[in-house]
Amino acid sequence: MDGAWHERDWNDTALTGQLVGDDGGPARPFSQARLMVDDSRLLIGLYAADVDVRSTDHFEVTVAGRTLQFDPLGHITPPVEGGVALVDLDGIIDDPKSDDEEWVVEAGIPLASLDLSTGASDVPIAVARCDTPRDGKQRCGAWSATVTLGR
Repeated sequence: MDGAWHERDWNDTALTGQLVGDDGGPARPFSQARLMVDDSRLLIGLYAADVDVRSTDHFEVTVAGRTLQFDPLGHITPPVEGGVALVDLDGIIDDPKSDDEEWVVEAGIPLASLDLSTGASDVPIAVARCDTPRDGKQRCGAWSATVTLGR
């Protein structure tokens, strides 16, 4: 894991969804989620177009009822034992004069930490993000899907 989506699986295999805004159209700024599962982890990719990256910005990802936040600093809140989140940032955090563009999270969450019911194979996941660009108007988007764990 390196905080970028250069690996082929992110483009060819991952379940991908664009977040949708309150009006039913594509979320603005553009936001996307990608999901995969390996032998022991849920792999989460999060893309945020963002002209003013703030340390308070975050995605909320709810997996089988447990909500985690991922921010542009690479924090997972609440912390997950064995969880990792790496960020590729195009901009400067908390600098309103910077011409920021985007941030990308690549995260791995151990399946064992998700406390899934025994034998669960289809797991509901919801992703949400709100952003307040320089115009001061908050905009939100969300997306949900079911991930098959292949157990």
